[in-house]
Amino acid sequence: MTYTPIIIRLGCGSFLDRPSGEWETYGYGLLGAFKSDWDRFGGYTNHRKGWGGEDWDVMDNVVEADLEFERTRTPYVYHYYHNKEGMWH
Repeated sequence: MTYTPIIIRLGCGSFLDRPSGEWETYGYGLLGAFKSDWDRFGGYTNHRKGWGGEDWDVMDNVVEADLEFERTRTPYVYHYYHNKEGMWH
């Protein structure tokens, strides 16, 4: 069993005292798993360069290993808006 919460992606200029944004239903950036299950599905792969796609690769591996995953909305867990310029060279 793995757990990957659905979190709120805050919009530009939004803060905790005035949050606005939307549920990040297509992202799998957070993942909780037992070590034995991590080993079973192979963890993160190293074949990607730069940013993007690795979270989907992990979830593909979870499904291929015939493991269950739980997705629930998790209030008060936010992804802050940020500029991606200069990240992941």
